[in-house]
Amino acid sequence: PDSVRLRAALADHLVELGLTDEATAVIAKRTETPLVILAARAQLEGGQPGGAIALLTPLTEKLAGVDEPRRAEALFWLAEAHLDGAGPDAAAALTAAKAAQATLESRPGWQREAKYLAARIAHDEGKDEDARKLIAPLAVGTPRSTDAIERRMAATQLRWCAAAKDVACTDKLVRRLELLDVDVATVAAARAAAGVEGATAEQAAALTSSDPVVARKLLAVRRGVAVDAQARVKPVLEAVEDEETAAA
Repeated sequence: PDSVRLRAALADHLVELGLTDEATAVIAKRTETPLVILAARAQLEGGQPGGAIALLTPLTEKLAGVDEPRRAEALFWLAEAHLDGAGPDAAAALTAAKAAQATLESRPGWQREAKYLAARIAHDEGKDEDARKLIAPLAVGTPRSTDAIERRMAATQLRWCAAAKDVACTDKLVRRLELLDVDVATVAAARAAAGVEGATAEQAAALTSSDPVVARKLLAVRRGVAVDAQARVKPVLEAVEDEETAAA
């Protein structure tokens, strides 16, 4: 129970599945840097970027007790949190994301992630062509970052290709995302948006839920089944089914 390493391993497994509430319970009240970063990721994946920002900001501002690789990781997720949770003050969020991205760019070994963040920032500034040029090379070759980051890169580019009605790019990114995840709802929605032959918005809607919380839970169940963790995700699916039955 007192092993930081084992808690981190379990929490990381839960965050990767998308079981963010369960991950948060494992990490609750812990202050060790690896666990704080995982807690922030759980907040971000659970649709709470504000909570992620609150956890990560001290790690990126203070060098004492935070080794440089961990600080770089915290910078990446902090930038993502600002971009995901722009809210009413989008300008301030973008400024904060730019500051984190610029610092990360100077970190050895983090140029790939820094380019992805630069693409997202360009997109938010309305520079869509610049954004696509920055992110396109990141979809070539073998993924070289963590699965969590590569999933975000692929899903982001997939949405952009679909919005641009670029069928070839959409098909390419569908294949890449399918190597990294079992996010069939995002794939179906992108194919429909891009106008891929035979793809419809109705098919995409049937694979997920209009409620983002339920959609995240369904993705967690799919991930759990894919890695033979049915027992872990069965209660999640049963809870969703109960909620849907009650709503009906």
